[in-house]
Amino acid sequence: MVAVLFVTTPVAGAVSTDLSGGGSPGTDAATRSATAGVGSSVDSGVEPTTDPAPGRRFASDAAAARALGPPEPASNATVTATGGRAWARGTDDVVEGAPLSISATQRVALTPERPGEIQVTHVFEIPGSVESLETSVPEAANVTRGTGFAPSTGGYEWNGNTSRPRITYTVPVNETVSQVGPEGAAGRYLLVDAGEWALVRRPDLSVQWSWSGPEPVGLDRETTVAGVGYAGEQFVYLGAVDTRTRTAHGQTFTLVVPHRATMAESPDAVLDALADSSDRLRVGDRDERVTVFVAPTTSVEWGVRGLQYGDTDAWVRDVEPLGGPDNTWIHEYVHTRQSFRTATSGQWLPEATATYYAALLTLERDETDFAGFRSFIARGARPPQAGAVLVEPRTWDNAANYWKGALVTAAIDRQIRLATNDTRSFGTVFSRLNAYPNPVDWRVTLELAERVGGDSVDQFAGTYITTSRVPPAWSAAEHETAFGTTPARFTYRFADRPGDVANATAGDTGTADPDGANATVGFVVSGPYRNVTVEESPLTLYTGETLHATGVVHNAGGANASYEQFFSVGGRIERTVSGSLAPGETAVHALNYTPPTTGGRTLSFGADTVELEVYDPAQAEIGEVTVNRTTLRGPGVVGVNVTVVNPHDAPARRDVTVTRDGEEVWFGFVGVPAGGTRTVTAAVALNFSGQYSVGVIDGPSTTITVAARPGTPSPTDPLSGTSTAADPEAPADRPETSTGGDPADVGETAGDGSGFGAVAALLGALLTVMALGRRRVS
Repeated sequence: MVAVLFVTTPVAGAVSTDLSGGGSPGTDAATRSATAGVGSSVDSGVEPTTDPAPGRRFASDAAAARALGPPEPASNATVTATGGRAWARGTDDVVEGAPLSISATQRVALTPERPGEIQVTHVFEIPGSVESLETSVPEAANVTRGTGFAPSTGGYEWNGNTSRPRITYTVPVNETVSQVGPEGAAGRYLLVDAGEWALVRRPDLSVQWSWSGPEPVGLDRETTVAGVGYAGEQFVYLGAVDTRTRTAHGQTFTLVVPHRATMAESPDAVLDALADSSDRLRVGDRDERVTVFVAPTTSVEWGVRGLQYGDTDAWVRDVEPLGGPDNTWIHEYVHTRQSFRTATSGQWLPEATATYYAALLTLERDETDFAGFRSFIARGARPPQAGAVLVEPRTWDNAANYWKGALVTAAIDRQIRLATNDTRSFGTVFSRLNAYPNPVDWRVTLELAERVGGDSVDQFAGTYITTSRVPPAWSAAEHETAFGTTPARFTYRFADRPGDVANATAGDTGTADPDGANATVGFVVSGPYRNVTVEESPLTLYTGETLHATGVVHNAGGANASYEQFFSVGGRIERTVSGSLAPGETAVHALNYTPPTTGGRTLSFGADTVELEVYDPAQAEIGEVTVNRTTLRGPGVVGVNVTVVNPHDAPARRDVTVTRDGEEVWFGFVGVPAGGTRTVTAAVALNFSGQYSVGVIDGPSTTITVAARPGTPSPTDPLSGTSTAADPEAPADRPETSTGGDPADVGETAGDGSGFGAVAALLGALLTVMALGRRRVS
């Protein structure tokens, strides 16, 4: 996600340069053209600029979106029992939990003598089982030195001999918004290296590698700064900084304050506002960590007031105030709470909701009054924004997605509150947008509005989203009527601690205890290989297993209301849960999933997500094969005990086929936990006198002799576990074993695994009766 709030006020002493015509070493015309108006250049000189006229201070965010583009992390891995290969770009979320990992450290440094570019060094520490590794550098980079790498068609290839290879390059980092029609402003910075300090994007890192052996190899990436500075998930500040942190409502906020910045507000006040907004905004997608960088304005004039990028990082100019509806700090924070993707007709939603909620939350904190709030959102009713059709981006003028979008969102919010007697709000729609697994278009928006507020809200929203009509304004008294009561505010997430389910009063856990007494905490895996709680990220499952989780719904608002939420997997809705809760109440719902195929996918409940990787199990091996007896006094049944061994660090399975004189007479799938063994017992009928060869495919065989004497085996034959006078050679006692068949029914065994279980005994008796029946007929 890329989200911006454009400059509305000039900054005294700020400077800027239009860099679209310049170039740094390693930057060619093709690179500059590909960035669609983004300049990346060494500053050879700066000239002061001024903001455009007040009516033209807001440029469309299209230029900034083109300039940066969304972060596009991607990865893939193929893991087998003998080796594998993987690749990752912009992430280390690949082969998580692997016993071995490649360590990739990005070290970022200033180049004060060359403003406009930074130096990046990638240092790799490579485990011995890695056979190949290849990395790439940005297109505009100038590689200055390296150890253990040689140029290749895809970038730079490791020579296989150096255990700690490295590559160093310089790369231009200035990114600007170029002029966009009459509303644009030339040479405005989005990110910059000013020489003695820099606020830039974290360098990209792309790696592909392969390994040999059963232990998979993952990737562990870290970004550090040379000297002083701070590296976030997406942004890096190079230069002296102080950091302040605040933990509230499940989030940790880090405010990065450069020594060169002079904040209009105190760091504590900003953190107070962020923490308060975290509590008030109950719409899901509450990231554990949020990092906000303060952008100095002493030597650089920024093209935007703030910029949020990726999931959790944002920067805001140091001159930005808190006391007003045009609150950049909260605007960028709201963007971190948006996890929905949009189709073309839904592209107005991110900026509309961020602009509206920044104003509403500031009003609720009493840092602006209703007159200021109303005047702020009323800008959407003025030309040229008023003529825009929100679902048609080509009609937007003068940032209509911000202004008219905020006004329409506010009007829909008010309409929902009125239609539901203050039990619901647009926050409910926002929450469902975050939970929606596919790109949101105008139809989805209206469908969710209708589900939350009914037909009247659907018609109201459709009128102002799909046409150029402008919703009417409302008075302070009317606002108090609609907004005076806190509506229901539902939170949705996976249960990860006992307290999540301990106080549940409703829901469906899939058990006889709907109050959550037996609800799953965390993620539990059941199946043929293991029954355990898994904690790694991403979660790892093997085909045939089922993942068990619990969805927790909590009403943190002030009204009794019904809820409805999706549990989706890989963009497909698996289940919809619903219910009704009073303020402060909690409900739990069982969320189970059995993956039908291998591969990666995202599980979502509301806006809470978890990554899942599904693999085929490894191949287990045939171990010891024994029989319970080698001689019988007459026709009967013998038990063949097959031990299956898993030498791998991952679950494994094996097809076991038992033969009698080469004929397949028993077959079963056996699942074995990592590093474990399991024994299955097959009952084999021997109906006539003579000698038989009984064994296992890919395993040994044993000769069984059946004596030629008449008689019928007793029901108390040794198969039932009891010796009789009819067969004094049968052993008196045997260790317990598991039974064959469905691997889900296979249990581990103690000792050497010889003997029979109850199911085998019953099967043996049945086979004996059947054999005797056939003998009577013949």
